[in-house]
Amino acid sequence: MVHSYLKCLFYFALPCLLEATYFSNPGEPALLTEGVIQSPPSWYCLRAGYMADRLYQQNYKEEFPSPGTHPPSNYTKMNMDAATLAICIKNRLDISILLGSAQIQIDQDVFTKRQFAWSLGGKYIIYKTGSVYVGLDLKYLESKQKPLYFLGEGYAYNIVSDFKLSYTEMQAALGAAYKTKRLSPYIYLSYLYSKIEPVPYSVIVRIPTFNMTADTSSHSITNQRRWGMAVGGTLLGGSEGSLTIESRFFNQNAVNVSGEIRF
Repeated sequence: MVHSYLKCLFYFALPCLLEATYFSNPGEPALLTEGVIQSPPSWYCLRAGYMADRLYQQNYKEEFPSPGTHPPSNYTKMNMDAATLAICIKNRLDISILLGSAQIQIDQDVFTKRQFAWSLGGKYIIYKTGSVYVGLDLKYLESKQKPLYFLGEGYAYNIVSDFKLSYTEMQAALGAAYKTKRLSPYIYLSYLYSKIEPVPYSVIVRIPTFNMTADTSSHSITNQRRWGMAVGGTLLGGSEGSLTIESRFFNQNAVNVSGEIRF
């Protein structure tokens, strides 16, 4: 009975483990035109910043479900903080990297400690005229998450085996922005694909009510909703710095705050 309960807990909780990253303004490569360090005009520049992302909900499903089964979806919370660095080429193309950490909670059942997360991406302004920018954003995110324990029936089932969750995510978005002197609102249509794969596919936990351990297995999972949207606004601090607030909907519900300084 205990082994059956653990198997149900693991199957139902795992499909909501996730992380996510943000898009920011589609006109970002051209928003900041000067740097805090005065230098002759150049074909490239550097921007450094910080971002805090709070994801409130996203649903997952089994990648290869058994015929006739309908595993339930769950809710997940995730906190992510990271430093960002972007190389901007000719105020048109951004190549960016994100380095930080994330922590995940699935309902009240599964918890992880903060783990390293990284992302590599690019943003290209495909059209601009006057104060209007249309940009394409592509990102890849990866992290190895380690659950500390599972909760069930008021007990903590500590994980005693070497078990991690390999998370990968690919995002693409097409957006438009309008720039005024101090503010630039924007909107995106986004496509998100993420996959979580247990490494290994089995996990051993210690049963708190018995002096024994039990093992169970799981499957790889993918996000349930692929299409979404994001809206946000960028506050411009002159031509050297910016602050952006963004909200994402449908494929994931999240709020992001990020700031950048151009050098």
